[in-house]
Amino acid sequence: MDSIDATSSMTETFEAQQQFFKHITSLLRRQQRIHQLNAKFNAISKNCFLVGDFIAAGSLCFLLFAITETKDVMLIVQYVLPTMGLILFTLDQCYHGAQLEEASKNLETVVYNHNWYEGSKKYRKLIILSLGYSQQTIKLNAYGMMDVNMVHFTHIMRTAYNLLAFLKSH
Repeated sequence: MDSIDATSSMTETFEAQQQFFKHITSLLRRQQRIHQLNAKFNAISKNCFLVGDFIAAGSLCFLLFAITETKDVMLIVQYVLPTMGLILFTLDQCYHGAQLEEASKNLETVVYNHNWYEGSKKYRKLIILSLGYSQQTIKLNAYGMMDVNMVHFTHIMRTAYNLLAFLKSH
């Protein structure tokens, strides 16, 4: 939005106005398309997120349990590598979910804070549409029960630790 100047919506030549509104319309279509793709992605991957998180927490618990119970250094190394891989995979997934959420939240501020009030009436109407779309935060989630972000990552790690503590206490 930084490259868009609202005063360009009131240029004197008709062709320049048409080109400007064509660009704005393409940005709105792209924003709609991103929302549609996110909805489709969430519909496809909601099972993967839900099951994957339970498996990740359980696997981490049992790998950490195996690490704490063995005295053999080679076995510890053998268990540490998949543990680190699982943690890094989960971290990467949650980190990118958090990035998507943050970028989506920042879009509304960016749209609102540029000089839309200096534009034509048609331009201001298009900005209202864009503000409506930007108020819907795009998130990765599993059945709407949990958002895949860094808070979720800490929940997975905490669940794995709680399972480990339960196993170690018995």
